[in-house]
Amino acid sequence: MCPVLGLLAWPVMADDEDELLPGFADFRDDESSRFYRSHLPAFGTPQKTAAEIHRRLSRVVEGVVAAAARSPLRMELADLLRWHTGIFKTTFPQEAGQLRNTETQFGVRWREDGELHRRAMTGSDPAAIRAELRAAFAAYNAERERCPPERRSARETAIAAASLYADILRTHPFDDGNLRGAYPALQGALVSLGGRAVDFQAALTEHDEALGWALRPNSATPPDPATPSDARIRSVVPFAELLLARMRASGNPATEE
Repeated sequence: MCPVLGLLAWPVMADDEDELLPGFADFRDDESSRFYRSHLPAFGTPQKTAAEIHRRLSRVVEGVVAAAARSPLRMELADLLRWHTGIFKTTFPQEAGQLRNTETQFGVRWREDGELHRRAMTGSDPAAIRAELRAAFAAYNAERERCPPERRSARETAIAAASLYADILRTHPFDDGNLRGAYPALQGALVSLGGRAVDFQAALTEHDEALGWALRPNSATPPDPATPSDARIRSVVPFAELLLARMRASGNPATEE
């Protein structure tokens, strides 16, 4: 085990029809979405458009996972922008890969002492988005370089991947498609750090509530994600535990603590 601390080549996207990855849903910004239920309306996504977004997201994630399986990936802000472009360029070309320049709000929900809470959160100041995302990827890259994947525990892997995912979504860098844009980073981090890609098809509510716990108001997060902090780690523990459970469910051999 490594001592505890506190992407990437863009996949080629051919134009042929690929099979969708198992465990992916038809992403739609409405309450019937099986994977992620958006609480605030965003881009309109009729069924045909949703299917195209889903198809491209699957291919992007497939490319990231395959690249990470060959060699641990260094990931950067530029990769996040390319993933978002690749997912949305055929459906929302003007917004694809563009950081927002206005304020935004997004909904989260989490469970505490058995009670469900819902809140509208405000994304980062547009002027701070680039710096915050660079810090988030710097923290991931520092963990990647700290030791080889085979020396990192599954728990360490899950915490680092959960931290990157939460940092991106807390910043909320895009006008829409933030979760879909962050999803390749989550999967790439899991595989690069010694874990395995996961799906949440049997754990959709758990995904939303564990992520909501990490993003909830007053969750302790230092301004610089590259600065390790016990409070910051505690905020992502529920989501990290969910990742461990999903890796075990997928038959991942690397899930020993």
